[in-house]
Amino acid sequence: MRRWNLWASLAVAIFASCISTFAQEEKKKEPPAVTSYNVGYRILDFKYKDESSQEKTLTTAVWYPTDAEEKDYEYGGGYAKGKVALDAPVSKKGVPYPLVLYSHGYSGSGVAAVFLTEYLARSGFVVVAPDHNDDLSAVRIRGGADANLPKIWENALKIARSEKSFDHKKFEYRLKEIRFACDKILELSKEENSPFSGMIDEKRIAIAGHSLGSYTALGVTGMREKDERFKAAVYFSGGLFWDEKEFSKIKIPAMFMYGETETYGRGILGLSDLSVKTIGAYLWCDGPRFCLEVKHGTHMTFCERVFKENTPEIAKEQVRLIKEYTTAFLLKYLNNEPKADDVLSRKDKMLTRYYYDFGIRYEVETKKNIAYYEGEDADAVKHKLDIYIPKGAKSFKVVMFVHGGAWCMGDKDQFLLPYDYVGKAFAQRGIGTVVINYRLTPQVVHPGHIKDVARAFAWIYKNIEKEGGNKERLFVCGHSAGGHLVALLGTNEKYLKEQELDFKALAGVIPISGVFKIESNLLGAFGNDKENWKDASPIDNVKENLPPFLLLYASSDIPGLSSMAKSFADALKAKKNEFRLLEIADKTHITVITSIGKKGDRTTEEIVQFIQQR
Repeated sequence: MRRWNLWASLAVAIFASCISTFAQEEKKKEPPAVTSYNVGYRILDFKYKDESSQEKTLTTAVWYPTDAEEKDYEYGGGYAKGKVALDAPVSKKGVPYPLVLYSHGYSGSGVAAVFLTEYLARSGFVVVAPDHNDDLSAVRIRGGADANLPKIWENALKIARSEKSFDHKKFEYRLKEIRFACDKILELSKEENSPFSGMIDEKRIAIAGHSLGSYTALGVTGMREKDERFKAAVYFSGGLFWDEKEFSKIKIPAMFMYGETETYGRGILGLSDLSVKTIGAYLWCDGPRFCLEVKHGTHMTFCERVFKENTPEIAKEQVRLIKEYTTAFLLKYLNNEPKADDVLSRKDKMLTRYYYDFGIRYEVETKKNIAYYEGEDADAVKHKLDIYIPKGAKSFKVVMFVHGGAWCMGDKDQFLLPYDYVGKAFAQRGIGTVVINYRLTPQVVHPGHIKDVARAFAWIYKNIEKEGGNKERLFVCGHSAGGHLVALLGTNEKYLKEQELDFKALAGVIPISGVFKIESNLLGAFGNDKENWKDASPIDNVKENLPPFLLLYASSDIPGLSSMAKSFADALKAKKNEFRLLEIADKTHITVITSIGKKGDRTTEEIVQFIQQR
């Protein structure tokens, strides 16, 4: 009886929807070629008055391209080592250069990430990084910090834990200081007798920051105020003291990075999962956006402590990744370098998660009610499909979408909320989408539904190239009963073989709130033959060498579906298949599908990324 109640609930929920509503193969691409310079380095002291009219010094480190010979150099009294030409003249080869402002974390220093700041200067950027006047400092540009490490740790934890109660007014000085440093270096670039005369292109300025420095960068790029000089921003590990939706204030190209261990290690310290907050911020940004989770990364991976917290081999690879992606991002959005896309569109081996969106949106062309099966028993309504084409895209990837409805309800053109919103959502992102119908119970029972799904898939495979699609990158996605059917297509190969295809034709399978085990004649859709139930159960057909799976379910899904998804994931894992299992927060069985295409929707983004990166 309990099982019947579960499935009755499923039927009711789907009926309501009908009427109301990584381990991929890395691409072998090299970083974009950049002009390589030697690194010049100067330390400047800028005087300013704070709100109480007290005079303060903003000691600032400046890295820049030079032709002078480099020598070994120790930063901050031994904090970090590098190679620079101290107080050398600026190279005239590439002037004016783009400018990057860098804001360090709480109690840190302008020399907090020498591996990155030196690399950017070698790549043709000027980097300006002030020592913020925090109440405590563990390191300073010129050395000599009076570090009270226990107090620094206590304060840092207090700041990190504050989240929505974060005291923005207390840290306004940081926003003023980073703007002031920008003002002063631009003044020096304008002065004829300055060593930096003519060095900077004022139209090409970006900002980057780590931890509380990420907060500083966010603060001046829209979250607290909008400094129009900044054309792009990189936010390293935290500083996200706002609700997700507020990040729609970020209108410039944005790159977020955080460490893998920050998704689980922070709980011990009473801190929230940084991946949830960072991905949420990424989803709501308005401009081109990128979000990277660094393998084995910690909060300190983005500063010089990376070399102390990991083995030399891991640290070297983490540093390489941070330098390559940060530089590619800045080259693209400050220098308009087309080859930067080669880096930004690949998933590196040191990334455990990667989301990217170049901000391109396609106009959608729709072709409706195309027959995919024309046999004697063809149905005039149910053997039809709609194609959504991203106009102008070439050899685009394609996803076939299968609607839900407990195998006995639903239609691509259903009343009130037809599924064209799904087709348009993905086509706008450059993914061709085909939304299909299939016959329903009581007209058919298993295997009638899956045979239709296989027929539709075969038609798409044979015909999609005529519309500009790539049949070798053909994915399937379905919700609820549709999730069951696409999962079955990706596990029970006989239905593809009936269409003279096999698993090689499937680039990936995406069940949303799917059903993976059939144990009864659910809603009359599967008959009374137990062998039929086994044939219809994706979990009973799992074997090795299946297509990759992305398994999504809602945090408030129908009882039993989440545990079924986890069991199916375990079965895939046992046979060494590629999969990812993800719970979509703050969604129900219905809203997990009806939210597709809406701003900030996680389901949409996960599907887009799964397809983009294969």
